[in-house]
Amino acid sequence: MTDSEYTEDQYTKGQHEATVTEYAESILSETIADHPEADADEMREEVQERLHETVDGCQEVIYTWRAQLVLAHSSNDGYAASEFGAESVLDSCGNLHWSALAYGAMYADVSEELWPLFDAWATIHEFATEILDELDEDHEFSGALTVAIKRLGLMGCDEEQEIRAECNRIFKAKVSA
Repeated sequence: MTDSEYTEDQYTKGQHEATVTEYAESILSETIADHPEADADEMREEVQERLHETVDGCQEVIYTWRAQLVLAHSSNDGYAASEFGAESVLDSCGNLHWSALAYGAMYADVSEELWPLFDAWATIHEFATEILDELDEDHEFSGALTVAIKRLGLMGCDEEQEIRAECNRIFKAKVSA
């Protein structure tokens, strides 16, 4: 969020939840776009790194007043102390380090949104990879894709369009490589 999007007295629980969702979705979509040929394990590492970078550099963590608002709305306000120890949330004078507390809360909040999205992507990616492995080079891509989806029993499933899109993304990445 930018400075103009909210002020100290306007940051609500709903805005916090929207910010968390926005971060989770952008972390995953940007990582997928930046690493088109990565498998699920490689992607998990990249997503983990981007999660840290995003939360560490977000305005909700950097600015003290925003950090305090994050803690007011997060259900994970004690995450940093429980995961990294009480000393990690104190500055050199023994005062609360608001940014450290907010980092932990935002990290946990975004993680709770991000990892289910990642797991759904990984499942779809696994199906897409399996389908692409079965494609016969002699067939036209979309026709062969439909045959492979039918063979795997995925025709008409709720995720069929997402599987097709992921197949197309992977196929384009392999062709352009």
